[in-house]
Amino acid sequence: MENELDRIKDILKINPKGLTIEEVSKDLSLNRATAAKYLNSLVMSGQADLRELGRAKLFYLSQRLPLTNLLSLASDLILILDKDLFIQEANDSFLSYFSVSKEDIKGRQLEHSSLASYFSKEQFALLKEALDGSGRTFDFRMEKAGETQYFLMKFIPLVFEAGSRAVGIIFEDITEMKRYQVALEERVMERITELVIANNALEKQIQEHLRVQNALKESEENYRRIVETANEGIWVVDPGYNVTFANWKVTDILGYSQDELIGRNAADFLFPEDIQDHESKMHTRIEGNSETYERRFRRKNGSVCWMLVSASPVKDNAGEFRGSFGMMTDITDRKRLESELEQKSKHYELLLQTSTDAIHIIDKNGNLREWNDAFLSHLGYSANEAASLNVKDWDTQLSLNQVRERLESKQVKCIEFETCHHRKDGSLCNVEITATSVTIDGEDMLYASARDITDRKFAEDAIKKANKQVSLLTSITRHDILNQLTMLEGYIGILKKQLGNEKFADLIQKEENVAKTIHSQIVFTRIYQNVGVQPPQWKQVKDCISSVLATANTGDITIVIETGNLEIYADLLIEKVFFNLIENALRHGERVTEIHVSYRRTGKEVVLAFEDNGIGIPGQDKERIFTRGFGKNTGYGLFLAREILAITGITIKETGKVGKGARFEMTISECAYRFGNSSTE
Repeated sequence: MENELDRIKDILKINPKGLTIEEVSKDLSLNRATAAKYLNSLVMSGQADLRELGRAKLFYLSQRLPLTNLLSLASDLILILDKDLFIQEANDSFLSYFSVSKEDIKGRQLEHSSLASYFSKEQFALLKEALDGSGRTFDFRMEKAGETQYFLMKFIPLVFEAGSRAVGIIFEDITEMKRYQVALEERVMERITELVIANNALEKQIQEHLRVQNALKESEENYRRIVETANEGIWVVDPGYNVTFANWKVTDILGYSQDELIGRNAADFLFPEDIQDHESKMHTRIEGNSETYERRFRRKNGSVCWMLVSASPVKDNAGEFRGSFGMMTDITDRKRLESELEQKSKHYELLLQTSTDAIHIIDKNGNLREWNDAFLSHLGYSANEAASLNVKDWDTQLSLNQVRERLESKQVKCIEFETCHHRKDGSLCNVEITATSVTIDGEDMLYASARDITDRKFAEDAIKKANKQVSLLTSITRHDILNQLTMLEGYIGILKKQLGNEKFADLIQKEENVAKTIHSQIVFTRIYQNVGVQPPQWKQVKDCISSVLATANTGDITIVIETGNLEIYADLLIEKVFFNLIENALRHGERVTEIHVSYRRTGKEVVLAFEDNGIGIPGQDKERIFTRGFGKNTGYGLFLAREILAITGITIKETGKVGKGARFEMTISECAYRFGNSSTE
């Protein structure tokens, strides 16, 4: 494998502009899959780079400066860390400035070295990001020997020759650079003076000048390499705004090659409507001012690219303007998110204002903070008047303490309740409130939606009154019918005694049976008339069964209740259901000695079970027992039980086995059961 990798690197050296997988495969007589594997291996190890041109992928050797050359050529303070942030190298400038020896720090993890105090926690975190390719630059100030010195501290992603990741930290001493420039000018002046005074020193001065010039050239090349590998877009324009330099990041962002960028005017990459502002910014640069701003660029494919531009003027030694230096960060994704958030905000505002419900937001002091048009219409206030309203001005029942309790409890997800609102004109209206807690700008508030239910409340009251009248009428009518049936049954009894003819006796018996059937049906209507009349309530199962047992004659039968603090949402006649289930076990179970009541969870539902150890119910009767009129007694008990349970969506079925006992299972949905506060559920 090493031999093949060397062959691929050799052919990539010959073709610095890059080769495709097919070209490498063809030139080295390798199959395409093998060539692709080796090329990707070189990219992963950092020895090669990949660039996509359309659908084609070009591979070329990475152009990185060897670590030893970097340390020997750089005048900055340089520290090299491996992927675990262990110190691997430091140049002499670094060691001297921080007064440490290489033996003291090399091989130590930066966080546990004597240098740790110079780095913040955030910078340690960003060092790890730099290992993943995200370089950073920081301003760094240090007090030393009574003087303040300024640095640019740069985190630069690196790759060792073996392919492992590393990070370089460069301290660019700006103060020393200025001093060096001044010293250099003084030295040149001294050399010129000496040249006039002593002609014999001319050759020596020329050689010194060449040495300094070469050093500066090498330093420039070093800085250029750093700029080329920076993760931020960097370009330089001349006084005519023509591009004179652009690093790889700029070409990557805009989609142009360096040849296509160099020499073109910066305005060529902008949209026409942005040109005027661009020229204004360049004028600011000519005046010697730096600034940071957002700019929209046009990529080669015509698409929009947003950049955060940090631009500074470039001047020569005489202070003349020579162009502008710009660092650019691609913020296209951020701008897109900002645009989407703005659109969503407008959408939600439209929903708020077009809602027919009176939507409003109040703070912990009850002050009205936000509202929609429907809220103003609901109460009859203007927007100016609403700005000074407090909840006590319109709600006759909700107190300020209740508002604070709901906010401070941190448990308000969504609550519904009814209250009464006082309008500006003095009228009252019943409303249904849906409220939840929200946090706006760090402040807890109550978001509420009010719906006028005055007409519904009037209708409910009317229905209640009508039901009351109907109930009274049916009660009187039933009483009169029962009185007449009693008289009829008495007359039938007299006829049975006076008529001895068997022919008439059979007819009289049938009449008596009909009268009894009518009697039982009338009694049933007395029980059933109250089903659903009152709204359902939360009932604790254990308490309901205990109430039933207090009036039922269970004899020696053992009743086991294992329902904990289970509560169900059911009609007020739920106790009648439990009574019928227990009575059926006592009446029809024949050999029942124990009745067991329990529950179990099945997914989001709860199954409440009543079971006994009697004779059980035959398979053909398991469904028929719930039909009206079936059974040996009245025939209405289980029919009535199913109807009462159905009011709140509870279903019931019989699942016992013949010979082992009856088992009635009631399935309760998640919205119709809960557990009391003392429960451990």
